Amino acid sequence: MFPAPAFSWNGARYSTLVPYSRAGGAAAWLIVTPRGVHPTGTSLSALKTAVDHSPLHFSVYLARIQLQLIPIGHLCLDEVEDHPDCLQPSFDPVLNRPAHMRMLPEWLAETRKFAYRGSRNGRGDTQKRG
Repeated sequence: MFPAPAFSWNGARYSTLVPYSRAGGAAAWLIVTPRGVHPTGTSLSALKTAVDHSPLHFSVYLARIQLQLIPIGHLCLDEVEDHPDCLQPSFDPVLNRPAHMRMLPEWLAETRKFAYRGSRNGRGDTQKRG
């Protein structure tokens, strides 16, 4: 599982960079892929224009080390909100994960805790967490 650049929203694959495990189970990544027609450009304005016309749909998979994709859900993007940076949602895998899931490998999880804390401080999130 290696990150690669996408040249359109239609060809993009979104995933966790590191795997997660539940109760010592097998390592797994979350992967999200576009379904249906998505904008051909990669700009946020192209994304907003497309969503204003019709919702965008995505399939959610769990991927094991053997590269098998297990379908686990569906996402629908039906609105793009414009907020100042300080009010944008943050995708913080240290804080925003189910309590029973562990980030792997554990040494990297500890390092990422500090990195995401610094990111929260940098964007002005003053709540003392993680």
